[in-house]
Amino acid sequence: MKPMSLVMDDLRRDGYTCDFEIHDDLFRSNQTGEVFQPEDLAIIQTYRFEGESDPGDMTIVYAMEAKSGTKGLCVDAFGTNASRRLGDFMKQVRIDTREPQGG
Repeated sequence: MKPMSLVMDDLRRDGYTCDFEIHDDLFRSNQTGEVFQPEDLAIIQTYRFEGESDPGDMTIVYAMEAKSGTKGLCVDAFGTNASRRLGDFMKQVRIDTREPQGG
């Protein structure tokens, strides 16, 4: 698998240009300030990465699309270091089964 930085570069070229994050208990786009509820979003693809020097250092990248058309990425630790708030939010987001465009 490609390194995380290259996968993220590919996804950004495919239009996933926003960075999503949980901030003050709201899931939002850092670029637009839009706030989303789980039902507003779909997970298009997920990518898991292990740290190069420490296999316990794992990261997950979510490629997501909102009903509004906003496309972006959300990054979290995977496993014991994962964000509980983000994990709980993501469990409520629909997974889209269509094939990703590129990446």
